[in-house]
Amino acid sequence: MSSAASKRAEAEEMLRRIRAKDRAELEEPNRSAIEAARAMAKQWLDAGLPARAEQELSRVAQYVSFRSDLGSSFHLQLASIVQKNGKQAEARKLRQRVMKDAESSSARWQAERDLNGGAGPSSAGSSSSSTAEMGNLFRLPDQWS
Repeated sequence: MSSAASKRAEAEEMLRRIRAKDRAELEEPNRSAIEAARAMAKQWLDAGLPARAEQELSRVAQYVSFRSDLGSSFHLQLASIVQKNGKQAEARKLRQRVMKDAESSSARWQAERDLNGGAGPSSAGSSSSSTAEMGNLFRLPDQWS
């Protein structure tokens, strides 16, 4: 086989793997490894070692898509950990990708909430103004202004 043909075959195989990952085809065969890594990452994080937790998740990230429920929750966990390691830009990119690709609306909502600093999606108003508005909903008509 020529050098050009072998390079083409390698490129095609790499593309096939990327597509399989994006379609979440690699998650089920590697589910036990993914779940074990997530559990270990939580233990490392609880022990105060976020760098070790990140290593644990990075080891299996090659199998996890952003689209599936498992994949989106995995990447949100990874985003939280890399943020604790001082990598805010990387955490933001992970959350933005979950917002873009996740099939689950709750995963997209969680990613948006995390991006907005825990304030919730599209939180333009303050909580005090929304509390006042809720109070106005239950006033009697003679109290309306």
